[in-house]
Amino acid sequence: MSRTVSRPSTATAAVFLGVIAVFALVTIALVTGGGGQSAVTVGTASVSRTDVDDELRVLAESTALAKAVGAENVSVGKGSLLAEPATGIVSSIVQELLLRQYLDRVGEKVTATDYQNSIALREGSAIGAVFATFPQWYRERYSERLAVFAAFSRVTGATADDQTAAQRIITREARRTPIEVEAEYGRYVPRQISVVPYTLPSD
Repeated sequence: MSRTVSRPSTATAAVFLGVIAVFALVTIALVTGGGGQSAVTVGTASVSRTDVDDELRVLAESTALAKAVGAENVSVGKGSLLAEPATGIVSSIVQELLLRQYLDRVGEKVTATDYQNSIALREGSAIGAVFATFPQWYRERYSERLAVFAAFSRVTGATADDQTAAQRIITREARRTPIEVEAEYGRYVPRQISVVPYTLPSD
């Protein structure tokens, strides 16, 4: 099936997809364990701790990313990832599952055109500049996620100038869907449809 579609706006991704923020207050240690237990559950879909940890580990161990955005904005030491970029990735996983659920419900699928259009979203992110340095499995996983966001933009007609309908749709979808994030990956904030670091108590 072919159709004429507008190029998805990078602004649409910015609304939902938070990747590589800076100045975190705490770190997340990357440790093995948990196996196939779910780290994120959205409705009937879930992503295991192993899969989430693998994504976070790729970022924590990327020397190219550290050079591109500053090592102090990625990690404070081997085997750790600053909480802001970590929760940004976990947020994108939550949002991807939510958008997949919406696309399935309205009978839409991610198309080859969505994959092509997602390149603009990738190039607009911090990861875009060092994308080629990541393992192939991660490049495929990241491209797949952005294609879902591109598909959602296409289906909802979101543009850089008007994202009102898209915001309304995803907010409604989130309200009707049980969403759980394991505590070690951050705190899920329903109003923002995102995961944020826990704030440490002040001395």
